[in-house]
Amino acid sequence: MATVVWEEIKQEGISWIAKRGLYRTKVPGGWLVRVQTSESDFIVFLPDPEHKWV
Repeated sequence: MATVVWEEIKQEGISWIAKRGLYRTKVPGGWLVRVQTSESDFIVFLPDPEHKWV
């Protein structure tokens, strides 16, 4: 079984986008980003094969 470990992303300037939280986790080929707003939660995939996002 795989374990997903979410890392919190600090927000500055646009915190209204993710009022409850913004997180990322490495996956093959890029990142999954989890956005938690006051109304819903969603996950998006950002391609970054070399995981250069620091």
